[in-house]
Amino acid sequence: MLKLKVKNQRACIGCKLCVLASSRIAKNTISLNDGFISVYQGKEGFIIEIDQAQKTAYEEIIRLCPRNCFKLEE
Repeated sequence: MLKLKVKNQRACIGCKLCVLASSRIAKNTISLNDGFISVYQGKEGFIIEIDQAQKTAYEEIIRLCPRNCFKLEE
């Protein structure tokens, strides 16, 4: 099974488009709280966390990210 992974966390600009898309994919809402991805400010940039328990089609998130921060992995 393919899993969504963070490919380049340092490239993240904190736009949270991935968070909004994950909310829409998982729960059919547009929310910063209902998705399976979280993005928050760290000491040296943004931190991306992915809840892998939610299995879904991740290709949209990969295409949506303006900084190419995600990849699919086995």
